[in-house]
Order: sequence, then structure tokens, then C-alpha cells
Amino acid sequence: GVGASMRFDVPACGVPGRPPCKATAHVQIQVFCPPYVAPEHGWVQYKGARHRHGETARTPAAREYWDIGGVKQPIAQEGDIPAGDAVELGCDKHFRLSGASDGSDAPQCLQTGVFEQGQRCIPVMCDAVNPPLNGYAVPDGAVRAGETVSVFCDEGFDEVW
Repeated sequence: GVGASMRFDVPACGVPGRPPCKATAHVQIQVFCPPYVAPEHGWVQYKGARHRHGETARTPAAREYWDIGGVKQPIAQEGDIPAGDAVELGCDKHFRLSGASDGSDAPQCLQTGVFEQGQRCIPVMCDAVNPPLNGYAVPDGAVRAGETVSVFCDEGFDEVW
């Protein structure tokens, strides 16, 4: 989105003994990004406010646009984030951020009005359980954090703790 403020300086002019009138305008344009969408199985935080995946920082409204030099720029709305500001990402229990090669853990709103790529939330994986001699584990492969693995003894063998 774009926010703008305008100031006009009109000098005293147009009277005998004064220079001809010439007005100048100063336009300041500030770029904004729409609220960041939290990753699935995670949350986004900005200035102390935290929103989970599926929640929004504000109720979306139809965007209005300004035509600036033939380029349509969305007009900033309440809840938009100024260019240069960053949001913080985090994940639910048993999930973790996907890593720096996948994006940022604190995506920044760029001067283009979009956020840089953010990381995803991926499951925390645990190695397979090494079953005891004369026993087996179910499931027998890697599992997600929080999942249960059961260990059983082969027929004719009992648990010994």
C-alpha cells in the first residue's frame, strides 16, 4: 500500500513589485505491506500483537488504488506494515521454522510493498526407535515429535526393565 502526505508552499506573489506566482508541491510517499499471513502451523508477531495461521490482524476491506505515474499503487489501510519494518515468525509445538535457505524468520516489508520470503513451519522429526533384542517398534521408522512409538517383545520373550 501507499500512504502520502502533501504540502503546498504558495509564496506571496502576483502583486506589483513581487515576482510572478510559482507554487511548489512536496509529496512524501510511504510504502506499506498488507498484514503478513502466518505460516501454516505457526504464528506471526508485529509490535507485540500475535496472530496464528488463519487469523488476520484486521478485517480485510476492498483496497482502493492511486494511479502514480501510470502504476496502480494500493492505498494503505489500518493494520498495514510500513516498508522497512519486519515481523517475527514462530511455530506451534512439535513444529520448527524451515531454515534460512527457505527464507527469513523475520521477513521485512520491502519498498515494493511486498514482504521478503518467510520461512515455513515444518514438523520436528525424531529418529526411528532402536528396538531391543528380540523385539520390535511400531512404527519402525522416523516419527513426528509428539507421536507415540510402541515397543513389543517377540513371542516367547517378556519385558525386562
